[in-house]
Amino acid sequence: MSVCDDCGYEAKNPQGLSAHRRYKHGETPVSGGSMSVAMERTVAELERIGRFEEVDAARVQSLRTMASALDSNPFNSQMWRELRESLNEIVRADDDADDDLAAALAQIAGAASMGDTETA
Repeated sequence: MSVCDDCGYEAKNPQGLSAHRRYKHGETPVSGGSMSVAMERTVAELERIGRFEEVDAARVQSLRTMASALDSNPFNSQMWRELRESLNEIVRADDDADDDLAAALAQIAGAASMGDTETA
């Protein structure tokens, strides 16, 4: 029998004790990393490079919430899919903005010249 040091719960095997600690005490498995910690690093870097604005507060919070949920249940494939899609949207949105800016600059560069083109 395996006994939880925090509450005295007696599990039938080490795997049961690990599951108990994860669900009742919020512990992450020793072999895996914390998705919440990784998400905080990602969000901090995205903020540093200017990917977020004030209107993105809900999007940032949803990323943090999904990361926390994945720490609790790393086998939730639907949550992994949602998290991946959300991160891809953030990256794609900024890439689209760069492409739009490049297209606008190219259009301006190819425009007819303005003003007096005659030289005296």
